[in-house]
Amino acid sequence: MLISPQLSESNKIEAHPLAHSTKRSKRLFSMRMPDDAMIDAGINDNDLLIANPLSKPVDGSLVAVMIDNHLTVRRYFDLGHHICLAPENVNYPAIEMINQDELSICGVIVEII
Repeated sequence: MLISPQLSESNKIEAHPLAHSTKRSKRLFSMRMPDDAMIDAGINDNDLLIANPLSKPVDGSLVAVMIDNHLTVRRYFDLGHHICLAPENVNYPAIEMINQDELSICGVIVEII
């Protein structure tokens, strides 16, 4: 399920629509990487990420996902009977979602700034 980020007041991550003149960029949003879970992919804590909420993830895509009211980034893998959200840091566990209705994908990461 693709959603727009709905963040609580206590959430430290801010997602913002981008204000550019192109049609494509009107759909994009930016966010800050909230942790170092993707450090081995070259994404550091607090890096600025650009995501497309209309893109459908494919295996290996970097996705912005809402988990327990926290926006984070992981690699997406559809394993048929469940979805695996994999970090790129051995200090973080993979997240396995059996019920895909519980999975809130906010967008596919299209750029790291």
